[in-house]
Amino acid sequence: MLLRRVTKHVTDQNWFAVVIDFLIVVVGVFIGIQVANWNSEQEERALEAIYTERLHKEVIDLESIRKATIVTRRDILEYLKGASKKLMSPIGDPLTEGQCFFLAINPSSTNPTDDLPLVMELLSSGRLTIFNNEELESALGKFLITRTRARDSRIGIMDKLPRLDQDFSELFFIQGSILEGVINSQKYIHTDKQKAWDILFSKVSIKCDEIAMRTNQLFLNQLSIFEFQYYFHVRDNENVSSSLAKLHEELDRTLNIKHSGMQ
Repeated sequence: MLLRRVTKHVTDQNWFAVVIDFLIVVVGVFIGIQVANWNSEQEERALEAIYTERLHKEVIDLESIRKATIVTRRDILEYLKGASKKLMSPIGDPLTEGQCFFLAINPSSTNPTDDLPLVMELLSSGRLTIFNNEELESALGKFLITRTRARDSRIGIMDKLPRLDQDFSELFFIQGSILEGVINSQKYIHTDKQKAWDILFSKVSIKCDEIAMRTNQLFLNQLSIFEFQYYFHVRDNENVSSSLAKLHEELDRTLNIKHSGMQ
């Protein structure tokens, strides 16, 4: 009908009416685009809210999964530092059970779990910028950068980490099942860390030839390198957990969540 009217106005050379018809079309199209954009924006913000809630839950789950590993690795580092300090001294104090144990088993340097399923999904679909919150985007970006640093660092560490248990096996004497000790101690690792260590050390008898260790310069060199590399492994993963905690704080602020014990 509008086309017929425009055609008639052109035929009649009623240019004023033609201009009016044209403006009606332009305004109608503009309003239609604005409405479509508004609907799209509302859908995007609704999806953002769903993703924010989901990310918050995944961050809490990941923090819980990582916590025991981070604390355990920190303790292992202290055992290694103590052992190194004693062995570097010709008349140092005897090694404790824990210090000897972790020298013998060559602790793992694999990174704790650091993946967030939603972030993987958004990265693969190119929608990571859906969050319309600068502070949240910044916290998420810092977490990803810190995580990448820890992953890259691990690759370098794995290439250079000495294997004391293999290269100097004659310096260690192991009796008992390390696996049994680990299994029996795991149930206490979240609630009573010292009890977990006591159970582990009681299930396995490990003796270190400390005299031979103190006089073996190659062993001492490798131990120093191992301690150095393991320190950076622990530090990098603690940084990941710290950036994850900052992301958690921003999500709490965005969702207006206050955990018990927080003001």
